[in-house]
Amino acid sequence: MRGFGIQETLVALSIAALVAALGSSAWHGWLRQQQLATFSALLLADLQHARTLALSSDTEIQVCALDARTFPGSGDWTLGWRLERLLGGEPTVLSQQLAPAGRVRVLSTQSLLNGFVFNSRGFARLAGGSFAAGSWTLCAGLPQSRVITLSGSGRLRISDGSPC
Repeated sequence: MRGFGIQETLVALSIAALVAALGSSAWHGWLRQQQLATFSALLLADLQHARTLALSSDTEIQVCALDARTFPGSGDWTLGWRLERLLGGEPTVLSQQLAPAGRVRVLSTQSLLNGFVFNSRGFARLAGGSFAAGSWTLCAGLPQSRVITLSGSGRLRISDGSPC
């Protein structure tokens, strides 16, 4: 007799199906973790870029959520964000970042709901002129979130947060 019989083939297929099912779950978790890491790095890089532009061009750079004008006070930056140069009261869009497809949700603290401005000295300010300080929490349905914190001096830092 040569080859595999029906019983051996069924056992091999059952084992392969079990390994594929376990691997699929791990793959989706890894994929969400990578989306969270990428999206948080993208937001941090754009915020740092806005501050650098404000310092180097001696102008104010406004940062706001894409939906902040449509739904003021929503605090949801999940759709993306926009960087605008403020010259003579008229905003000029410098860049607009649409959120990449995925399951990452971005929420800001109350103080950053409607965006903020980096002034020419690199300080973060709210529309009324007071210091802008707060954070963004990025969630992807994982045991850990990512938190980007903005201080009133304009400095940014990223850290691990609690589950969302």
